[in-house]
Amino acid sequence: MTTALRQWSRRQWSRRPWPRRPWRAGRLLHLIWIALAVALLWLTLRAVNMGEVWDRLRHLQPSQIGLLLLVNVAVLATFSARWWLLLFAQGYRVPYHHLMAYRLAAFALSYFTPGPHFGGEPLQVYLVTSRHKAPVSVAVAAVVVDKVLEMTANFTFLTLGVLLWCGRRCCRA
Repeated sequence: MTTALRQWSRRQWSRRPWPRRPWRAGRLLHLIWIALAVALLWLTLRAVNMGEVWDRLRHLQPSQIGLLLLVNVAVLATFSARWWLLLFAQGYRVPYHHLMAYRLAAFALSYFTPGPHFGGEPLQVYLVTSRHKAPVSVAVAAVVVDKVLEMTANFTFLTLGVLLWCGRRCCRA
């Protein structure tokens, strides 16, 4: 009995108070993504005259800044609501605040990648499939339909603007 107790005691004292986790590929990938984001941010901010930006922002009143923030949050909430409805219609209940964060991440990625309207959509698909276990087909369908609705609204608005502008020019002549 004493030998068994000694062996048990040695095992208990030789254990570390916390388990050591081996370096995972996921951590390395996470660090690579962070480094890429920092590099893209640096490349973008390098081309911006921060003094001029600060001069422009100083002229804004706090109420104007608050209004700009409110309008941006409202637009983000509207876009996210459309996407949430498309996923919900297919039977997937993804928390709304998660979709808002994913949409914001997609906007950020689209801002840093070439092209005016595309870039963040693969990230949206990835986030919904990896974090909420939605099938890729469902996530792609929701993102594609959402993008088609967005582009249709944009082109309709643009067409109406061009028609109004042409109509005013024709009436003046």
